Amino acid sequence: DLAINLSLPDRSSLRTKVRQLLSQAYEQFSDSYWREGFEEACKVLEIEARKYLKKHLRSGRIIVLTERGNPRNLSTKVINKMTMGGLAKCFETFKRPNQADTLIGDALRKINKDRIGVVHTRDRTSTESSLRKNVAQHMWTIVDALKAINY
Repeated sequence: DLAINLSLPDRSSLRTKVRQLLSQAYEQFSDSYWREGFEEACKVLEIEARKYLKKHLRSGRIIVLTERGNPRNLSTKVINKMTMGGLAKCFETFKRPNQADTLIGDALRKINKDRIGVVHTRDRTSTESSLRKNVAQHMWTIVDALKAINY
């Protein structure tokens, strides 16, 4: 689809880990499969956010709170079943989030609507216009979140 002009973060400026994680998405963008590239980048972010959450829960740095403010135990099984929206809500309930936690949670929340659109309602006109308008900014958001995860 040549009707969209995207300016993505320069691949060569990315850390090796982030570049590797997004290599397939960037290939799809370079082949003009920008919807598929965005979908792939969203999957990568979701997987990496889950790993980040599990790692920091295990270390005790992150404490997830219930609505009443009590600590909540999250099993690996529960985390693995979380949708992107569920992950975003989980990141909002951290007891003392640091800057990276906030950045990752905000990224998940910001891109979730368009990610749902590209996966579930791709054929709708409203989805197409929203994606065309937002996909470049979302890719910058995803790159920033992956940088925070893989510092």
